[in-house]
Amino acid sequence: MVTKKQKNILESIDSTSDYSVSDAVKILQDHKSLKFDESVDLSFQINNKQKKSEINIRTVVNLPGGSGKKIKVAVVCEDTKSDEAKSAG
Repeated sequence: MVTKKQKNILESIDSTSDYSVSDAVKILQDHKSLKFDESVDLSFQINNKQKKSEINIRTVVNLPGGSGKKIKVAVVCEDTKSDEAKSAG
């Protein structure tokens, strides 16, 4: 069952054309919902033709708004070093 909102979204985009990342983000922002925080999943196919399958590609992406989680850090040290740890953040 397709809702009216889904029909409007499907009519406004062309499913046969390829969009750049900036255009796709603009389309997503135009059709965002107000009921919850939406997320976007990206998947890439990398043609890595190596003889060894032990090669992994790992990276970290810093989001502009952060991850939304509070970070807690525990420091076990002497009293003199605890002030240095607090000043370092």
